[in-house]
Amino acid sequence: MLRASGDFPALRTAWTDQIYDAPVSFFGGQRVYREWAKIADSAQMLATSPYDAAIYDALNIAMREVVDKEIDVAAALQGVEQQLMKANPGLTN
Repeated sequence: MLRASGDFPALRTAWTDQIYDAPVSFFGGQRVYREWAKIADSAQMLATSPYDAAIYDALNIAMREVVDKEIDVAAALQGVEQQLMKANPGLTN
């Protein structure tokens, strides 16, 4: 994946490829892919919530309203909170 697209793969077995030990000219010849693999290996998984999709959707809509100057940031966030609390009774702030 890294060779083909430049995307760093989540598949840990891919990190054994020799490309991860190759110097990268853009980074002054440093072996940054190996460092990225070390960092990725130590990363913690994020906990997800059944409310994540609704939260992201509401925030994206509010962000668009702010960007389009239809509403200010504070009002947008307050509206998102109210909307989510009303639509998801199990959600607490």
